[in-house]
Amino acid sequence: MTLNKNIFPWFNALLLVLTLELSSYNYRWLYALVPMTLAVIVLSLWEFNGRHFGKDWLRLSISPLLFPIGAILFFIFLVPRVPFFLHGYVAIVALLTVLYYKNIHDIADGPQIYRPYALENPASHFNLISIFLLCSSFYNFVFFSTAIFWLVEALLALIVIGLLYQSFWANRVLNKRNALFIFVAALIMAEAFLAVSFMPLGFYVSGLILTLIYYFLAEATRAHLLDRAAKRNFRRELIIVAVVLLVVLLTARWS
Repeated sequence: MTLNKNIFPWFNALLLVLTLELSSYNYRWLYALVPMTLAVIVLSLWEFNGRHFGKDWLRLSISPLLFPIGAILFFIFLVPRVPFFLHGYVAIVALLTVLYYKNIHDIADGPQIYRPYALENPASHFNLISIFLLCSSFYNFVFFSTAIFWLVEALLALIVIGLLYQSFWANRVLNKRNALFIFVAALIMAEAFLAVSFMPLGFYVSGLILTLIYYFLAEATRAHLLDRAAKRNFRRELIIVAVVLLVVLLTARWS
């Protein structure tokens, strides 16, 4: 049976909306709807990949799977229980889901027409969103046992490894020699997660700081591996991160 690939972006968004909206009334819906939503996403990516599982499917799936997981965790832990915020957040997540999966569908449906950075740029943007959603949510576990905290930190390191692995593959710089950059960046992110956890900051600010650190590591590493690590480019990335980080820290509510 031939499936119409055009329905997957919309169906994925619809399932995600149902998961978030229904769970806002009763969290028990999460037990049934989250596995169903992730299963449909896996199926859609399998369909986009020519109905094949393998390395290409894995590389394509990392970011599209982490985004809905991050969106659900953020919704559970951090979105205010106010109708305006709840429904507004759900609408934004739905729109982003359609845009991202539609982009993946267009690339998979017309691979004969190569558009430079058609996958790399959207994936980079959604990786930043996913890191913010996940890190902000993970900081909720700081108040649980030490074992859970270290488990979450290790999970974050694995997530960074997966996202950078996908980014290196999309930018065609993935090889054994460059694998060291991925593990070093993951280690830096894990250490940064630990350091920021000691600061008296809110979940949103802590997640944003980790997102800025990830952005700098990902962009600086990618520029270096693509032979674009001129001093001007490196300084630009450093200045952007430094300015935004300074503004965040100066305007944050320390408590």
